[in-house]
Amino acid sequence: MQPSFSAEELENRIEQFNQRRDSIKTFTMSLTMSISRVNQRLSLSKCFHCEAVCDVPNRFRMKGYAGGTVPAFDLLMKSRKIQLYLPTRNELIRGTRSRFKNLAIVKKHGISAVLDANLADLFVQKLPSKEIFWEATADGIWLYSDISHSHSWQRTLLDFKTFLPVRQEVFSRTGQMLLEVQFADYRQVEQTYCPFKLDISSTIDNFMIKIVIGSVRANIPIAGGAFSIHVPDDVTKVPPRQVETKIQESPDSP
Repeated sequence: MQPSFSAEELENRIEQFNQRRDSIKTFTMSLTMSISRVNQRLSLSKCFHCEAVCDVPNRFRMKGYAGGTVPAFDLLMKSRKIQLYLPTRNELIRGTRSRFKNLAIVKKHGISAVLDANLADLFVQKLPSKEIFWEATADGIWLYSDISHSHSWQRTLLDFKTFLPVRQEVFSRTGQMLLEVQFADYRQVEQTYCPFKLDISSTIDNFMIKIVIGSVRANIPIAGGAFSIHVPDDVTKVPPRQVETKIQESPDSP
């Protein structure tokens, strides 16, 4: 028999959850990111070892290594602004999060999903507390976001016993699922619990990313230089539109 909640009780639990999440101000982490993506022209399966640092909620940087000491990518997010440095190409791409969303080069490196479902947001995300409605089902409690001012909406499934998110789904306004995230292996970090395993998938972009977090250190001082990407003087600065055109012309280029 599923537990019953009043609206007031639910609001109180959401507030308590968000207050505990607020205990995390900064974090560093190491993780493994396995990426699979298939479409008509390209089949991709890669595994990266990544090192990430975050100053919640506005600054996030992650380096991904496919082997060796030279990163395959160096990704920096400051609010909505993105910098992506690809050392093997000696290319630097700058733009906004929305402009990067559909770049083939970003998808090819498996970074598109990280932008669509920002790892920093997912690891320490808070539950929506305004403009939501909810329902209790046999699976748990579904929280629905308001769609009146957005091109997409999401719902989050909470476990009855732990009140932790176990699944999140993002839909277009027409009801097409854009993204699904599953959360597992919760562990205590500071005063809250965070997921150490995340499965991110999208039927639109045909990708699946499995993230396993190895270690986390929270609320430690982070040097300001941690959020600056240093690139060679001869780096090629590529506008996002030019990158998109080039990769579409040669989708299998290294």
